[in-house]
This record gives sequence, C-alpha cells and structure tokens, in this order.
Amino acid sequence: MITGGSGDDLLGGHDGDDRINAGGGADTLVGGDGHDTLLGGGGSDIAVGGDGDDFINGNGSTDIINGNEGQDQDGSNLASEIDNAFQLDGSILDLLDQV
Repeated sequence: MITGGSGDDLLGGHDGDDRINAGGGADTLVGGDGHDTLLGGGGSDIAVGGDGDDFINGNGSTDIINGNEGQDQDGSNLASEIDNAFQLDGSILDLLDQV
C-alpha cells in the first residue's frame, strides 16, 4: 500500500493492482495499469485510475475523479451530487442511468 502524509502529495502506482491512500491534504493519486484502489483523504484530491477495473473513493471532498479505461466503481456513493462532468477531450460525459 502507498500512503500519503498530512500535506499535499503526488502518489503513483505502477502496472499491477495498487492500493493508494491519500491521507490529508490536496493529493494527486495515479493508479496506472491494473485493478487499483484509490482512496482520497480529507482534502480536495485528484484521482486517476488508469487502465483496469478501479475502485475510487474521493472521500466526500471536492475531488476530481477520472477512472480512464475499464469498469470503474465510485466508492463515494455521491454520484447523484455531481455538478458537472466532462471527458478530458472536452466532450460531455453522459451519466444518465449510471448510478
């Protein structure tokens, strides 16, 4: 497991199944390829899953989450509270019936 501290951290995994825990602060979590678990902390985090089936939980803060390829799961149960969602190319992301 990769664990961040109380400050703003950049935490990255590699190929394989990584488990990354942000801790406090405004952290950036990058899972890479594999089936990753990305757990945000108390700050406003950025989580990028990469290829593979990822589990991502932003932990209820104002977070930016990008699962990338694969069948990803939102562990925060806050999908109904999303204000805006865009793909990285700027096109609209259709979230209808995704919750």
